[in-house]
Amino acid sequence: MADMLADLPSPEAATLMRQVGPLVAKELQALIEQHEAWRKAKAQPGAVVSDSSAEPRSPDEALQRLESLLEHWCEEGPEAAHAVVELLLASDNQLCRTIVERNTGAIPAIRETALAQAVLSSAWRRSTDRWPDWLGMLDPRSSIDDMTEEFDKLLGALWERASKRDDVPEPEVVSRAADSLTRLFDNQPPDRCPHITPFVLPSLSRPSTDEEAAEQLRLLGVLQPLESGGLVKRRDFVSHQAAALTELLADGNDLVVSHDTAILAYVESLLNDCLRDVDSPGSPPLSADAARALVNAIDNSGWIPELEHTRLRVRARHLLLTGGIDRRGLQALPSAAEMATHARSRSDRVGETLAAWIALEGPSVSELYTAVSAGLRHQSPLQTDATLLQAVASRLADLPAQDQAGFWTDLLGGPGTHLPEQTLTAAGWPSLSDAFTAELLIDRYTRASRNPDRRVVLDLWKVADVTSPAARRDLIQQILLPMLEVNQGAAEYAILYLPQLMQSVPKGMGKAVREAVEASGTKWSSLAQRGTKALKAVGYSTERTGLLKLRERITRSNDD
Repeated sequence: MADMLADLPSPEAATLMRQVGPLVAKELQALIEQHEAWRKAKAQPGAVVSDSSAEPRSPDEALQRLESLLEHWCEEGPEAAHAVVELLLASDNQLCRTIVERNTGAIPAIRETALAQAVLSSAWRRSTDRWPDWLGMLDPRSSIDDMTEEFDKLLGALWERASKRDDVPEPEVVSRAADSLTRLFDNQPPDRCPHITPFVLPSLSRPSTDEEAAEQLRLLGVLQPLESGGLVKRRDFVSHQAAALTELLADGNDLVVSHDTAILAYVESLLNDCLRDVDSPGSPPLSADAARALVNAIDNSGWIPELEHTRLRVRARHLLLTGGIDRRGLQALPSAAEMATHARSRSDRVGETLAAWIALEGPSVSELYTAVSAGLRHQSPLQTDATLLQAVASRLADLPAQDQAGFWTDLLGGPGTHLPEQTLTAAGWPSLSDAFTAELLIDRYTRASRNPDRRVVLDLWKVADVTSPAARRDLIQQILLPMLEVNQGAAEYAILYLPQLMQSVPKGMGKAVREAVEASGTKWSSLAQRGTKALKAVGYSTERTGLLKLRERITRSNDD
């Protein structure tokens, strides 16, 4: 019969296959079941050949001929190929499904509803990593409405498998399975697409212990690839999670928590989930009033330790700000002095919290200084916290130049204050106007009484990258030239930094700089050669002098 079918045109072969298919599928199923029962009986402990009945007819030949027929019609005609697939799946047997699975890449796209339903019903019986092969056979233009039951069965199975504690498919496998499902919904309106949310929500509940919180966090991690794949209905998910979080915040007084407890990690995870897309176009998952109510619940949760409470309060408002929701009716945030106390905790997340507070409050220059100065002036992780330093730089840029100068004067004015170069650069020190920079540096130099303090002034000058000719002349006249005369150590620093600070000699300063450098070399002979080298680095020309022309000196042609 298989040979005869192969010789027919595809439409005629398909018609004949569908006429005889139900009977053939039934007989094939019986054949497979009989042979499988005989095989199992023979494999029983103690069974011997004489105890067994004669081996029933093997289904192997029939299965091989059907697979050959499928391969033939995959190349010759989709109607007949689909009829063979329908017959194999109607047999409802693992061996038949395996044949289909081996040929999924060649089977023409399936749009007919009954066959699509059979494919979906078979797919959930297979391992999750093979779902993309099965679902890839279906045409996205298939009628989704007619397959709700089959899709729900797949979605339920996907969550059950993904959320197990043991023998769990890899996240990449879950993600590919989710993508293969959502591909079929591309042509459907969002409100008509099947989603996994009804199967997920019963697993998500308010925890009462750290262990339960850890389990909820695990499930939320499992959910991520499914959400990324578009299988989660955000509104339903966020509404459920917001209710669970509000209940926990209101009733958590009996909980024993510390700064690193799983309960707090769970609270922050839900806070982020509920507020991260309140600015979604159209109808957001959480309304503005509901979002503010959630933030109020955070404010009133007195059971959260103070350090984490401050961080979560700031974080919640920053999420509102990002989403364009005003803070009407919310409590005031901690003051600058309170944030300074928070900064001294040296928590890993302090920089992030301070940066968010700055963005929210838009503090005055004095408030900004109060909040961040201790963290920036003392050796701590805040000196290298890129998020905080960027927030400081952004806020300073929005303030008047006089305020910027006041901030840096207060922060850097003391002789003993030294900040790393990367801290200064990231926080906006080079953005201060040259005139204010020169005034600050000159003032600090006049109050420096030790060479290490004088060197710090040179470090600040180098990072500031002053370019204004007038400011450069002031700095040279009132810092660099005096340092060349103070003592040998100060002169060494001045000569060492000269090429980095000057790069070129400002007009009108050529002679004065040359004479000061040469004078330091005359007073301290070990500096003479170094002084000449430094001047050459900034563009001074030299000449050879002496009877044998062995001595090099700066020419007077550089004077102006």
